[in-house]
Amino acid sequence: MVGVKPQKVERRGSHPNTKAALALARVATQFKPGEIHNPKGNNKSLTQRREEMLNELCPGDKEGRKWHEVLSEAGLLQAQESPYAMNNLQDRLEGKVIEKHALLGGIDLVVRYVEKGEQ
Repeated sequence: MVGVKPQKVERRGSHPNTKAALALARVATQFKPGEIHNPKGNNKSLTQRREEMLNELCPGDKEGRKWHEVLSEAGLLQAQESPYAMNNLQDRLEGKVIEKHALLGGIDLVVRYVEKGEQ
């Protein structure tokens, strides 16, 4: 069969990792409206669970203190030995300092802190 061109097979988009195939797979795995995705209802965050645990009694403490008391004391004892431990303790208690600013010279600056909802 001279002069007959073979038919071109369209294979574009047939690979499972194409954008179209991935989009279809993503839609197929999404939760439908009203569908229960957590049947046991365990919706506690890690932060909530940590707070609960810190208020529980520490089983190894001879004085019968709660975890937060034992850990606070241990952190303060470490801070006596190392300034890095004190910085870590402050970062955990008060939050890490995001930016440091310095003003040089005779600059007058007024800073006003506003609570959420306050204008």
